[in-house]
Amino acid sequence: MDEIHRTGKRRAAGMLTLRKVQFYDRVLKRRFELLTNLFEMRADLIAAIYKPRLQIELLLKQLKQNFPIP
Repeated sequence: MDEIHRTGKRRAAGMLTLRKVQFYDRVLKRRFELLTNLFEMRADLIAAIYKPRLQIELLLKQLKQNFPIP
């Protein structure tokens, strides 16, 4: 699924246009929703780029939980 969203105030300076891309990860059996400003790139490529990034973020979250830094 691919949608365009606008956020902020109606004035041009406060308006932000984002693209919402949804994809399903068969390994994790989970659906993800991404907000991006990449309008020219195909949705499947955006998902392919963000999937490894999400894995890294989940790993960092685990590390922070198991090894708290004072």
